[in-house]
Amino acid sequence: MGEGYTNADVFVVSRAEYLEAIALARSVYAGNASFDSFDAPSKLGTYALVTPEGKLYGTMTATDGHYPIVGDLIQDHLSQLASSLPFDATQHHARYGDALAPELEN
Repeated sequence: MGEGYTNADVFVVSRAEYLEAIALARSVYAGNASFDSFDAPSKLGTYALVTPEGKLYGTMTATDGHYPIVGDLIQDHLSQLASSLPFDATQHHARYGDALAPELEN
């Protein structure tokens, strides 16, 4: 995304190289935090990110290597940002292994 997309021709690695790097990192990691490699489909719509300028964006769909900005954490009200954020509750719960709210089940 972002600069990574812009500079992909310089920094791109194959999926095999990516998975090998993840496996190596997992094999040498000695901490007690969970290890998440943020593999493509499992992350869509499951979290939000903030740019260095305070702009908020979700991870549902990207266009030309950029996720759409939904607002500004410095200027916009949090309720407006939350309602504008693309979010997939079912995907989020599946990824993090927590229970779905009853109204989201089947």
